[in-house]
Amino acid sequence: MISNALAFELYWTDDSQAGAPAVDVEVRCPDDPAPRPVLFVHGHCSQGSVLGIPLSSCDPVDDQYVEAWRTDDSGTSFKSALEAPENESLGIEDYYLEFDDLHDRSIVLDAKQVGEAIAQVQACQNPGNPTAVKVALVAYSKGTISSRLYLRSVQEDLTSVIQGAATLDPPMPGYLPVSEFVAIASPNHGLRAINALDDELPVRQLNNGVSAPVYLGPILTGGCDDYQMPEASGFMSALNGVDGNDQWNGAHETPGGRMNGDPVANGTLFVSIYATGNRDLVGGADPFPEDDCTAPPRKQARNLGAGAVNLAAPVLPGASGASAPAMVHAASVHDFKVICAALHTVFHHRAPTQAELDSAAGLCAQAANGAPVVMTGTAVTLALDLSGSMLARACPSCPPIETKLWLLQNAVEEFINQWSALQQPLDRISVTYFRSNVAPLAPPMRELGSDAPALIAEVTAQMTSFSEMTAMGGGLYSALRSVRGDGRNRHVILFTDGMQNVNPMVEAIPSVTPAEYQLVDDPVRPASNVVPLALPFPLARYPGVKFDVIGIGTGPAFEQLLHGIAGNSGLSQISTDLNMLSQFFTNALVDTLRDSSPQLVDYRYARLEGDAAIEDFIVNSGARRILLKLAWRRDVRLNFRVEKDGEDLTGHGRFLDGRRHRLFVLPLPVAAGTRTIEAGGTWRMRISGASGTDYEVSAIVDEPDFEYRVSLGDRDYRAGEPIELEVRLQTDGLPPATDAEVTATVRRPAESAANLLAAYPARAEPVTVAAEPTASPGQIALAELLRDDAMWKRLQPIPSTLALANEGNGRYRATFADTQIPGSYTVTFTIEAQDSAGGTIRRVDTASTQVRFAGADLQASDLRVHRLATTDRGEELELSLRPRDRFGNMLGPDFGRTLSVSLSNGAATSTPRDLGNGRYVFPIVIPTGVDADVEIRVGDVSLSAGPLSGLIEADEEFNWQLLTALFAALMLLVFVVLFLLVRRRVQTHN
Repeated sequence: MISNALAFELYWTDDSQAGAPAVDVEVRCPDDPAPRPVLFVHGHCSQGSVLGIPLSSCDPVDDQYVEAWRTDDSGTSFKSALEAPENESLGIEDYYLEFDDLHDRSIVLDAKQVGEAIAQVQACQNPGNPTAVKVALVAYSKGTISSRLYLRSVQEDLTSVIQGAATLDPPMPGYLPVSEFVAIASPNHGLRAINALDDELPVRQLNNGVSAPVYLGPILTGGCDDYQMPEASGFMSALNGVDGNDQWNGAHETPGGRMNGDPVANGTLFVSIYATGNRDLVGGADPFPEDDCTAPPRKQARNLGAGAVNLAAPVLPGASGASAPAMVHAASVHDFKVICAALHTVFHHRAPTQAELDSAAGLCAQAANGAPVVMTGTAVTLALDLSGSMLARACPSCPPIETKLWLLQNAVEEFINQWSALQQPLDRISVTYFRSNVAPLAPPMRELGSDAPALIAEVTAQMTSFSEMTAMGGGLYSALRSVRGDGRNRHVILFTDGMQNVNPMVEAIPSVTPAEYQLVDDPVRPASNVVPLALPFPLARYPGVKFDVIGIGTGPAFEQLLHGIAGNSGLSQISTDLNMLSQFFTNALVDTLRDSSPQLVDYRYARLEGDAAIEDFIVNSGARRILLKLAWRRDVRLNFRVEKDGEDLTGHGRFLDGRRHRLFVLPLPVAAGTRTIEAGGTWRMRISGASGTDYEVSAIVDEPDFEYRVSLGDRDYRAGEPIELEVRLQTDGLPPATDAEVTATVRRPAESAANLLAAYPARAEPVTVAAEPTASPGQIALAELLRDDAMWKRLQPIPSTLALANEGNGRYRATFADTQIPGSYTVTFTIEAQDSAGGTIRRVDTASTQVRFAGADLQASDLRVHRLATTDRGEELELSLRPRDRFGNMLGPDFGRTLSVSLSNGAATSTPRDLGNGRYVFPIVIPTGVDADVEIRVGDVSLSAGPLSGLIEADEEFNWQLLTALFAALMLLVFVVLFLLVRRRVQTHN
């Protein structure tokens, strides 16, 4: 419910109690408060006018907040925005602070009431643990100064700083009850000259206790006199902080502040929104050149504090068309872009940039009632590999129907249906397919809900042929074109089975460590139908776009590239086991919708023993929706019923059916007969079907109050280096009050894939699987290996589980040291914590990282140099190399571009011949009779450097000595045999 507190009178003070704490409190808490509380603090209710124009039309006795937040005279307001059905997904519970006798009482009293109002809001939101609640604060005009004074008073004792501050509550340093403070048209540094209001105490406080200046034309002729009023003198200077020149320097303008984009637990985000230019009576981005009693002038609406976000909006005048500063000031709180920026900030916990506000593209749409609609939607493009290799079977023992393409189509269908069940307004999706070419080149974004069935039908109808190659770079470029400018959260989910061979290619940027990747044209590769413009950023750092990567059946070289595309912000999931594909897409969905709050409770694999099974999931009380999934592989149909607290809830939810899955979605809580079934507790799936059927089940909940982030460290791992595991938890914006149990199951490679390929090289005879044209020897060898059941099983990872230690402040850490084998390491984190009501929260999240080859070791590597012939070109030789690291891991095939041989005399080929079994061959030519210095590099390691003759002599000396030893042994044997024959003859003769 969005607006069940529309006239929330938190506090009311009658005239006789002016200047004292509130004594008459009228509080009505919402029956079921929405999860994001926002307190709105209105501005000054003036009794004056300028040039006959009233400065405010509010009633000085009652309903002051109406003028600021609720009226629709200007066409838009926060009221119209929050009541628009299109904004219901924001989950904002709006509270309003009602001041009385506002025009002539101290700002200090207002600040105290702001604090009392926040405490009451917290109590309404969570009566059992109110201080765990963070409230967003949106204030207007003078209300912004009252609010900022309160925020500073929480952090420090202001008794000796500001007159009357002794009435404020005692400070609680480190207590951060406000998540965002949005100040609209704030007199951060005073007001312009408004003589009509000079007799009002709060105006005198805002002008620092000095009368407004009086000008005759451009000449100052009077004013700027000290009122000699202790409550007003130096008020703003004391609040803001001044430097040696008596200029406000922002020292105290962001008390307890955090940087834009930092976690909410780090403090309060300060955002100031004002009219462009100096058209408002509170100023703009720059000080006024006049109307100020100090030199240089200092009156401006900009917040000068560290980390503050300042946004200028082109506020239009009021309905009357008047452009006086007072009218611009009154119109600012009803401006479309101002409301848009404020609501965007409190929903996303992040302020928009000035460029985003200027264009409003992807920031806010327009509701039917004309109000701004905050863009909470997510835009996703699926970039799907439909090359010829996708026609191979999913595993050696899989039936012919279960090809990679078949499993991919099922997984995508599940992905779209699950997202449809969890969708937010404005969610968009598109799909691009890459084979030898890409189609569509810029796929249109579609409505997730209405277009989902047609999109699923399109995906499941896709075909390919063995002759199709892999234009992965073109697919990524097409996906980027599709998501640009559409949606606040933009994602590309890339699926591929392990190669790229068509331009544009994804390649590492030279001389950048750790590796970052870009799109380039390789002159030796065939062209696709994509000719990309140069991308200004590496893929993993493309502004506003996050890449999630799913790789199935990929070789070692390609795994490294896929992890690089995802970077540290995206999710990379790589395996040889295609049975993981549906789970990988579910993980990608949860990662994609992370800002919208769906979270994975658990994902399980099991088999029906008999014709029934039970799967239980523990759900916490804060969940607003539950999604249960049952999926199966064989051509049978399974079914399930849903139970909670002894009630059969199957008929209360909505089912979505696919070819190989069934989904159940239910908003929470739910009325079942005379009972209300809450979210918290155990949810049961009763599964029925044919005995022996393998199935997968999962549970996803929509949970706004519990936040977590998992990390595998921001670094490039080599074999032997421990992986850093970290989880950060927050409940209601704070670390959990009780110790959580966090474990990590690490799936590590059982063996080096490169070593297996060396023992299982590409066959000289015709291969038994279809290979794409231009496939490398290593790719062909891998395709062969994955058809061998024994070898396929040796590639499956080994799981091991460890606990993460609580290091305080919601941070849990551990290291995983068993990393001697290169490859993909996939970590499944399991989190069990307690919510504020004492219920159990269980979550599962997955992340992957790449452990690379540790670096070539000369003693372990097999380096050989052979003389071939002496020709008119010179002396021709062959250098062969099979790099290994100190753990015995081979570099493996398809890494030829990372190897180099450089000569001081002569020449070596720039790219070696890849034999597909981890060995590389460099043809070398040097001038006859001339030695050359040679350096052999493997990646960033210099494996060997020195005279080439040393390598040749060592090689040939070894062969000569061996032959000499064999010849000597043979001669000795002949001598012994002859000696024995002669001796025997002599003995016979005697």
